[in-house]
Amino acid sequence: MGIIRGEKQMDNSIKKGPLGVEEMDFIKQRAQTMSPQQIADALRRKIGIVVRFIKENNLVSVEMTDREKQKFSLKNVLYSKDYWGEIQKQFSEDELKYFENLWIELLIQFREDILYSEELTIKQYITLDILANRNLAERQSATVEMEDVKRQLEIEYDKDDRDETIIIPLEQRLSLLKSAIPSYASEYTKLLDKIKSVQTDLKANRDQRVKRIENSQTTFAGYIRMLEDEANRDKEGFDIELMKRAKEKASRELGQFHTFMDGEVDRPLLNTDTINQGDEEEDG
Repeated sequence: MGIIRGEKQMDNSIKKGPLGVEEMDFIKQRAQTMSPQQIADALRRKIGIVVRFIKENNLVSVEMTDREKQKFSLKNVLYSKDYWGEIQKQFSEDELKYFENLWIELLIQFREDILYSEELTIKQYITLDILANRNLAERQSATVEMEDVKRQLEIEYDKDDRDETIIIPLEQRLSLLKSAIPSYASEYTKLLDKIKSVQTDLKANRDQRVKRIENSQTTFAGYIRMLEDEANRDKEGFDIELMKRAKEKASRELGQFHTFMDGEVDRPLLNTDTINQGDEEEDG
């Protein structure tokens, strides 16, 4: 590349300024095969700018652990969801980061084995959890402000020449904060009840699905219920087709003449199909 080979080899100075297009392409192409330090050395850049580019562009790095690569992959899955755009409009940057991390951890916990309905339940659970956290933060902020207003009022009360234009607004603000804090507690309790309900629904749905799969191993009716799940139906169909092809291949091979250890020549599998197969081979 021109960014490497086109420079004088004697010039080993560190480049400054933003990355060029060729440098960006180089990092994207090498991130999974070269360490950030190796890339930085090749580009004659500080490692910090390389690491920052890798993170900002969600690139898989060779230095990532398997778990980090899994989390990276799931993050991109989340970004591709049809509801991600709406979520970005609803939460702050910190809350979006929290949503990402919790969504990823829950999918890892469920071994990425979830139905779309379960996925939407997880989305609802995380949304409620964020709202509950926001409630606690706002209540704490109101509590801190209330204590500050109290201190300001004490200062004003201690003055000989009290200024009512200062005291009255402070008293009104204090009254408002005192009435708001209990409402935060009430709203938080409601959110916790909703979170518990969503957790119960999610657990019940997953337990029911697992039970259906377990029952399918023992009864014909359970097996039919398992096939109602599209993912299980596709898997079973694939396995059946694979077994069918393996059977056909084995039949063709066993239907051909074979020389046994005692020198006798015969077909290991002899039936109407293999006899006809032998006639076809002779005709050919």
